[in-house]
Amino acid sequence: MTFPRLLLSEWTKLRSTKSFWWVSALMLIFCVGLNAMTGWGTAQLMNSSGQGSDAKLNYDAASALGLVNQLGFIFIIIGAVMVVTAEYRHNYAPTTFLASPNRPLVLVAKALLYGVIAVILTSVTSFLSILALKMTVGPYSDQITIAGDDVVKRLLWVLPLAALLLVPFCVGIATIVRQTAGATTLMILWFAVLENIIAILPKVGIKIGQWLPFTNYNAWISDRIFNTHFEQASTGMYYFAAWSLAIFILGCIITSRRDA
Repeated sequence: MTFPRLLLSEWTKLRSTKSFWWVSALMLIFCVGLNAMTGWGTAQLMNSSGQGSDAKLNYDAASALGLVNQLGFIFIIIGAVMVVTAEYRHNYAPTTFLASPNRPLVLVAKALLYGVIAVILTSVTSFLSILALKMTVGPYSDQITIAGDDVVKRLLWVLPLAALLLVPFCVGIATIVRQTAGATTLMILWFAVLENIIAILPKVGIKIGQWLPFTNYNAWISDRIFNTHFEQASTGMYYFAAWSLAIFILGCIITSRRDA
């Protein structure tokens, strides 16, 4: 099977899966909805305290995009994992590998397809989150801007790229674990909790923590340097990309060597 046909086959399977649409919709609903609610609540609080429209808004467009990173990427993780594990759950994997014996190529197609989807979904969610915030802050809406905010302009291209780099990492873990609950739990804990716990360990926490993948990943997104050996924040992106590629290759090797 040629690679374009393989991509088409993966897209056909993916769009026929209810979980794909649910995960995508929930990312939009939670990120856009929570930003709208937070914007409305912030505006009401500032109005009730007698602050005029020229007062600085406590929750701005960069904060809205921060929510997309912190919450929205959890849905990207779930979706990327299920691209692989759903086939094992429904016992489609043997049929897929029978139709395309080149198993690493199948995984590349899955990662590439969902990577593009993650970029689109993150971009749409980011813009809608800013729009929802602007529409709900009332007299403070002039402060919600893209053109005049360099931080926001940077995040609007960094977040989709970050989502793209996250997908091979998730696909690699999913191919190793092969079970939805286990892979999603591992990835979410690793993404949100595990490295923070390691970083606060006495004596060795910082030394180990600065080499962990998601610590450098989040530092790059925030445009800061955490690893003392790095001179630029962008180095954190390359470091995470190396981790993501290594995990993906490991998943390909394991998948090639064991039964479907």
